Amino acid sequence: MLLLLAAPALALLFATTLDFLMARAIGALLLLASTTLLDIAFAENIPLRPFFAVFGYLAAVPGFVFVVAPWLSRDLLEWSLKSTTRRMVVTATAGSIGLVFIGYALACRHLAS
Repeated sequence: MLLLLAAPALALLFATTLDFLMARAIGALLLLASTTLLDIAFAENIPLRPFFAVFGYLAAVPGFVFVVAPWLSRDLLEWSLKSTTRRMVVTATAGSIGLVFIGYALACRHLAS
């Protein structure tokens, strides 16, 4: 009986907050990734350990922001879509972060062998 009474309230809640659900999910994934990065950085003896820890903390900050204030991710997305130059800057930034991680993995592999 309680579930039947709660269903309309939950439906209303989901209908009004679904646009922020993806931002919170991305924030949660960033927090999980930063936890893994920091666990590896402090539990294992890897080359360039401080560099790895810094990237772990840098992944945690946007994760916290997206979980606590998901409307900021919407505002960031709207800001980046206003012009082609902004889109290119955001894409280049994300691509360069990916390239840094790939370069770090290759450097660690080279230093480990």
